[in-house]
Amino acid sequence: MTKEILFASRKGATGKSTLCAMVANHLAANGMKVAVIDCDNCATLTWRRKADMKCLPEGVQPPYPVFQDEDYFDKEHQFEGYDYVLIDNYDMVREGVSGAVVVPFIYTEMVLDSTFRFVRNMRRTGSCEVLFVPNEVHGYKQSLKKRDIIENVNWILGIFGKILPKVSNSRLMDQVNTISNTVEMNLLVRDFVDALLPECKMSEEELTASEESRTQDTSDDAAQPADLFSAMDEQSEE
Repeated sequence: MTKEILFASRKGATGKSTLCAMVANHLAANGMKVAVIDCDNCATLTWRRKADMKCLPEGVQPPYPVFQDEDYFDKEHQFEGYDYVLIDNYDMVREGVSGAVVVPFIYTEMVLDSTFRFVRNMRRTGSCEVLFVPNEVHGYKQSLKKRDIIENVNWILGIFGKILPKVSNSRLMDQVNTISNTVEMNLLVRDFVDALLPECKMSEEELTASEESRTQDTSDDAAQPADLFSAMDEQSEE
């Protein structure tokens, strides 16, 4: 049975698209058949995939498709052959969703206020599983007051769903693509992904082997990441 995982929030810049891509890469590395549905108004993953394709040599296919389709729920029967369907930024959660809703959030007043309001509204749609991901958490030593705030926030959100392991703040997250994660990126979110999908756990050795296999399949002539932003700019000008 196909499992749906929605990455949803009413607040932008919480890491929905980034985490969606990282989970898709992780599942694909496990040999799962994955489809990503980009319902983001900015079409972040759609543009990211167009740029990432320039890194692949001719004839090599990406590990999973990225569809831009806001009407997914009217066509979901077309995706029955997939193990997982990941939906980016679909904030209208339908009743009877077959999977889970992942809600990334950051410990800031504006994001938390938006998250609380979103979850309260979402509860009216049904009893789908809600999973919260503390994202971009700084690793420096926190004051007692800060720790108290975090504990209170986690307690409140825990009423509505489950709190998954945090994702630390890292510049590596800016380098995420829709083709594959590096070992370092996978390790950064491994605890979160393992809690979200315990059936798809990968050891560090398996992550390394997957990265080595991907590297061998990539041509030396493929475009480098530094070239991707200029490629996107050229497409935008056209």
